[in-house]
Amino acid sequence: MKTTLNGSIVPASEKPVFVNDSVFVPLRFLSETLGAHVTWDAPANAVRIEQASN
Repeated sequence: MKTTLNGSIVPASEKPVFVNDSVFVPLRFLSETLGAHVTWDAPANAVRIEQASN
């Protein structure tokens, strides 16, 4: 799947889903597009999203 971001086509692993007038987008895609680093913390059963260092 591909999507358009600021006029450029970028690959996306999942497509957005529309539910009851809301749009849900994949968390990893959104986070990484904004420059964050996403990891899965299995012992804590949690997603970790960290802002990229400048």
